[in-house]
Amino acid sequence: MIGESIIIIGLIIIFISILGYTLPFKTFFDLLYKNSIWHKHSKNIYLTFDDGPNKKITNFILNKLRKNNHKATFFIIPEFIKDREDSEIIKKIFQENHTIGLHTKSRWFCFKNPKKIRDYINSFEKQISLIIEINFKLKYFRPASGWRSQRLYNALKNSNLILVGWSPFCWPDRYTNDMLTKFKKCIKQGNIIVLHDGRAEKYRANRIKLKQVFPKLMKELKNRNIKSKSLDNN
Repeated sequence: MIGESIIIIGLIIIFISILGYTLPFKTFFDLLYKNSIWHKHSKNIYLTFDDGPNKKITNFILNKLRKNNHKATFFIIPEFIKDREDSEIIKKIFQENHTIGLHTKSRWFCFKNPKKIRDYINSFEKQISLIIEINFKLKYFRPASGWRSQRLYNALKNSNLILVGWSPFCWPDRYTNDMLTKFKKCIKQGNIIVLHDGRAEKYRANRIKLKQVFPKLMKELKNRNIKSKSLDNN
């Protein structure tokens, strides 16, 4: 009986650990690490975009942000920078004073060995530096779907990077139904909101739907007199 109880307790601990590292919002495990952001103490909100660049969507988003005087953070997947047009999008993000962060295609990235994580980071920095023609130093990293691990946190800490999540339930385009309604609920001071401008090769979020709704999101922010900032700004 004692042996069975120990096994059950052990399984419960393992389950809680896995759950704590894969839930798409801040958990007690994240409190152990100082190098993560899930919310900011600010009067502004923080729009963030994952999975880009995307020729069909990202430029549209950038134009709307510029027109409405908003800033944002774009978490780029290196493999999606495939040609000159993609590189021009990256250059535009930088030139318009948005922030560039690093993203990944796979949730399982968080389980890679530290050297492979560092190599991925270094390769991205070199890639962006060549595009924007100045030395680029990465500051922010967002794991796919928020999956993280102690190994990932340690690797990010050694590289002086900050893991960026998002405020609770502030993933309004996770499902396309009622995207605007979900977005409105997230318009609160300091909230980090995640949207997706990327290619969506295997994901549920419909980027075309975001393109249709995004002007309404901009109008909602204007009506409330709220600005979006990049993560580098308060």
